[in-house]
Amino acid sequence: MDVLQNKPDFIDVLGPQVRMISSTTASASDYCVIDAIIPPGVIIPLHSHDDRETFYVLSGAAEGFRDGRWHDLEAGGILDIMGGEQHAWRNTSREDAHLLLVTTMRMKQFFDEIGKPVSEVPAPLSPDAMRHLLEVANRFGYRMGTPEENLAIGITT
Repeated sequence: MDVLQNKPDFIDVLGPQVRMISSTTASASDYCVIDAIIPPGVIIPLHSHDDRETFYVLSGAAEGFRDGRWHDLEAGGILDIMGGEQHAWRNTSREDAHLLLVTTMRMKQFFDEIGKPVSEVPAPLSPDAMRHLLEVANRFGYRMGTPEENLAIGITT
């Protein structure tokens, strides 16, 4: 049986699902390792933040946007996002994209604030959940792409 099938330790962060796999530390700038799943059809719109993120694809396939273009990534692929760099993700395949994410504890704290246990997530995304995301993103200093910026890279929000 697939160990990820029931996802008991995962939280849903408005589509993607994540769980911490490294030990926690007190400093928000310390690095951590996060297990991440981008289910089929999930889109993470254009955004940026000061936290560096390095993604390693374990299985499946996804597209990551950076440097003004989409990058097709499959198992073994790496996408490194520097702090402040605009980026986005989408999974147009029929299976989960399973990734390891190395980032800061601050990003993990952000995920904890916007996330809910996978079993408690209603579909589709509620307006209240979107408002909460925008409030938390603003508090963390994260920039969300405008509808026009997303449309320019092929994402409808």
